[in-house]
Amino acid sequence: GVCRAVASDGNRLAKQIFIGAGEDKGFIVPKKAISVLDKMLSAVSDDAAVSVYVTRESPKQSQPVEGESDGDAVPAEIVPRVCFIVDGHELHSLQIEGAFPDWREVWPKYEDGPSTSATMATRELLAAIEAAGAIWKRSEKSHAVSLDVSGGAVKIVAKLQDVGEFLRNVAAEVKGADIKTCL
Repeated sequence: GVCRAVASDGNRLAKQIFIGAGEDKGFIVPKKAISVLDKMLSAVSDDAAVSVYVTRESPKQSQPVEGESDGDAVPAEIVPRVCFIVDGHELHSLQIEGAFPDWREVWPKYEDGPSTSATMATRELLAAIEAAGAIWKRSEKSHAVSLDVSGGAVKIVAKLQDVGEFLRNVAAEVKGADIKTCL
């Protein structure tokens, strides 16, 4: 099966595709559960296996209503749940009921491929973005981290008047036109 993890905060959209076993199912996981899962994943090696189980089963058997016979049992509520198992540790969460917006409608479509692409070391990019984030998280005001993709590098810049400026170049294989954008 294929697992597509799609996330949005209303302004940004991210997608990751994983290949694995099992049938295709769609479900929505609460933000807090994703935050805990992120911490679990950061504590294990990059090649650690992750198992995902999705259920729509009752957590308990039907319970009789107090003072009534077993024939008047009230069925337990069926609750959709998801379980992530990472390196022997389990995270159980309720699913959010409803339908995730159709991300395919807003995902960019390129007839001839993207106009610009940059390939770089994941760890270097992540370290640079986390360092830039340390600056703009210090203020309640709205701030952005800018990316300048050109000349064989991605330049990451974060500025905050009272704190200072962060600038880091991450070596990259850049194809296409130079671009500037903000996160």
